[in-house]
Amino acid sequence: MLSIITIPLLMLRVFRFNEIPLTHAFLFLAGLFNIKLLLKDRIFKVEKSFYLLYGAFILLAIIDLTRAVSNEITYFFELKLIILLVALKLYSFLMFKYSINFFLKYLSISSTIILVLLLFRSIYIYNAPFFVVDSEQITESGKNQVAFYLALIIPCLFWYLRQHNDFGYKKMLLTACLLIHLFAAIYVQSKGLLITLIAGLGITFYLFNRDKIKITTIPKVVLLALGLLYFVIYTDAIELDGFVDELVSLYQGDIESNNSSSERYHLAFASLNYFADSPWVGIGTNNFAGIESKATHNTYLQILAENGFLGFILFISFFCYSIYHLIKNSIKENYFLLSINTLVSLLVYLFFINGFFNAITVIVLAMVIYYEKHRLFKFNLNKGVV
Repeated sequence: MLSIITIPLLMLRVFRFNEIPLTHAFLFLAGLFNIKLLLKDRIFKVEKSFYLLYGAFILLAIIDLTRAVSNEITYFFELKLIILLVALKLYSFLMFKYSINFFLKYLSISSTIILVLLLFRSIYIYNAPFFVVDSEQITESGKNQVAFYLALIIPCLFWYLRQHNDFGYKKMLLTACLLIHLFAAIYVQSKGLLITLIAGLGITFYLFNRDKIKITTIPKVVLLALGLLYFVIYTDAIELDGFVDELVSLYQGDIESNNSSSERYHLAFASLNYFADSPWVGIGTNNFAGIESKATHNTYLQILAENGFLGFILFISFFCYSIYHLIKNSIKENYFLLSINTLVSLLVYLFFINGFFNAITVIVLAMVIYYEKHRLFKFNLNKGVV
């Protein structure tokens, strides 16, 4: 169980064997081990919609094999989607069976342990001013994976921390875990992560949690901020001057002075050009990287370019339905706010990465499914149905 919880972070390049993520092997084995339980589990509306979403893109990927630009045709992507579909069922089942608090508890601990090890390696072994993912060379390559992971995990830690009202040793431990993740978020130096965290928490609080700030909350936030600031200043390894210059250049509209933003800018135009050439069905799944030798760094543009308008509408419609269903069945509690926050964070960060079909995404979708099951179970319990 604990190994399954730790799996999302194993998608990082450092945990790959022959370019194959260990995530997929573990999830496949976990799904086989629990297949009997999974088949007996009841499926609800939002859960069914996500299965249909994965199923639709598996079908599209198989059909698009007929127009693949690569001479070597493999079924790795289709197999990956099947494994992730089974993993989605597995996570949603385990969250409901063992409670989400159990899941978040060990997710927080395991994620913190692995992050500490990776941070130690980057700071004290590689002496790098950024989060090093590639074990063979000290570059910023792969940092989007870490940023994507942190963008979805930090809200989980935040709302799990809010579950603990008493300031005991558990809350102190969770606060330390959150500080480490926030430190990693600064260390990874990602614009997309910064925007996602602000947007996710901002939208969640503004639209769904308009509680007045308690007087006792202010000193706690100040202490947390001072603690994080101390870590940032104390660790000389973090060089933020370049990151600040990138943010300033974006604010001033000077895209060409920023290599990363300039590359994304040109890739975005390339994807829109491919979409214009074939607006309805696109150029085919995974063909953008085959032609350009680079990803779009934007899931929405990736789908528009490769699957066209039909694929894009299919993709967006499932999320619109899930958000509508969440809000329709909402009750003011941390489980709902956690689901909304992580789902919004996912939708925002997809503007900066083309990694929707990923293990960490499965965690977010499973939390949305969990809330639906939790909400309907409580509703039926109150009505005396169960």
